[in-house]
Amino acid sequence: MSSDLSQLFAVSKVDDMFSKSDFGNSALGYRGVVVENNFGLVPTMPEKFKVYRGKIEIDGSNGVKSYRSDKNDAIEKYLLQIALEKGIIDQELFYIISGSVKK
Repeated sequence: MSSDLSQLFAVSKVDDMFSKSDFGNSALGYRGVVVENNFGLVPTMPEKFKVYRGKIEIDGSNGVKSYRSDKNDAIEKYLLQIALEKGIIDQELFYIISGSVKK
């Protein structure tokens, strides 16, 4: 599982055209998937990042954020599928969220 995610992350490209509004700061609704790589258990992954609508926001250890592209929403879809398989989200929520992710 983590190797699949690492591979998807490795092919993501730096996104210099990022706009903070790309992460929809609404207080309601789906706003992406947050991943915390606690204790650096997956060394090839950042400590914390958020994926939403083709964008990846990485929280650097120095407090500086960086951004990458999630081509075809591959990482976001992968994480949602894992959440479904592990029972973190149910089938109904999976379909609702999946409908808001670009196809």
